[in-house]
Amino acid sequence: DMGFIEDVEDIIRAITGKHQTALFSATMPDEIVELAQKHMKNPETVFVDSDEISVDTVDQRYVWLREEEKFTTLCNILNVEKGDKMLIFCDTRIRAGRLAMELRSAGFGATSLHGDLSQKQRNIAMGSFRRGDTPILVATDVAARGLDIFGVSHVLNYDLPHEALVYFHRIGRTARAGKQGTAFSLVTSYDGDGFERIRGMTSMNIKEEKGVLGPISHNVRLPPRPRKLSGGRPWDNRPRMRPEQRGRWNQDRERTTVTIKSRSGMPTIQYGL
Repeated sequence: DMGFIEDVEDIIRAITGKHQTALFSATMPDEIVELAQKHMKNPETVFVDSDEISVDTVDQRYVWLREEEKFTTLCNILNVEKGDKMLIFCDTRIRAGRLAMELRSAGFGATSLHGDLSQKQRNIAMGSFRRGDTPILVATDVAARGLDIFGVSHVLNYDLPHEALVYFHRIGRTARAGKQGTAFSLVTSYDGDGFERIRGMTSMNIKEEKGVLGPISHNVRLPPRPRKLSGGRPWDNRPRMRPEQRGRWNQDRERTTVTIKSRSGMPTIQYGL
C-alpha cells in the first residue's frame, strides 16, 4: 500500500524557499527510493542494520495455541495483565472490527481503528484511547501507521504479522520513554516458520506463556485469516524450517470427529477437526 506517496509529494511541492528535506521510512522499497531521488539533491542515505533487533525494555512472550483458542486466551491475558493502554493487532479490517465487538460483548472496554472508519470515527476512537476512557484499541498495521501513543503498556499480536520486521514495529509501540512494556503473540501452526524468523532476528528471549491458554470458544466466529499461497509476498519467500524445528510446530493435537448421517441412504461422512 503506497497510497501515501501522493500525499508526501503534495507536501513537498507546497514547501517554498530555502529548506532542508529529510525522509524517514521503516522500510526502503523501490517506490521510496524513487521518491527520494525525484525530490532530493544528492541525498545521503543512512541504514540501520536489522540483522539482529533488540527491544531491551519489552518483555516478549508468546502462547502456542489453536486458532479456535485465540479469543478465550486473549480474554484471559486481558484479565490477568490489566494494562492501562493495550494495543491489539489484527491482519484485516474485518477481523479488527469484529474482535473489538466481541471484546465489548465479553465486558471489555474496546474500540477499533481500521480503514473502513471515517476520519471522524477514527478521531473518536483515538481520543477515547489516548485519554484512557477505552483501555483497549484493536487496530490494523495500516491504520496504526505513524501513531505515537503515550503510555501503551501492552502490545498483543492477535494475528502474527506476515513480515518479521512488522513484529518489531508493533511491539515498539510500548516501552517508550524509558518505560517497561509487555508484548504477547498468539502463535498457531500457521505462524510456525514466521515465528522462528522473528526469534532469529532478536537478541532477546521470547518466553512461552502457558498459564493463560483458554478453552476452545464455540461462540466467537471471527473471519478467517487471509492466506496467500502464491504471488511472491514475503511470507512465501521465508526459509523453511529444519525438520527438527518443524516437529515442534506441527505436533498432533486432540482431534474431534464429526459424523454426518444421511436420511436418504447416502454414505455416512466423517470429518476430522
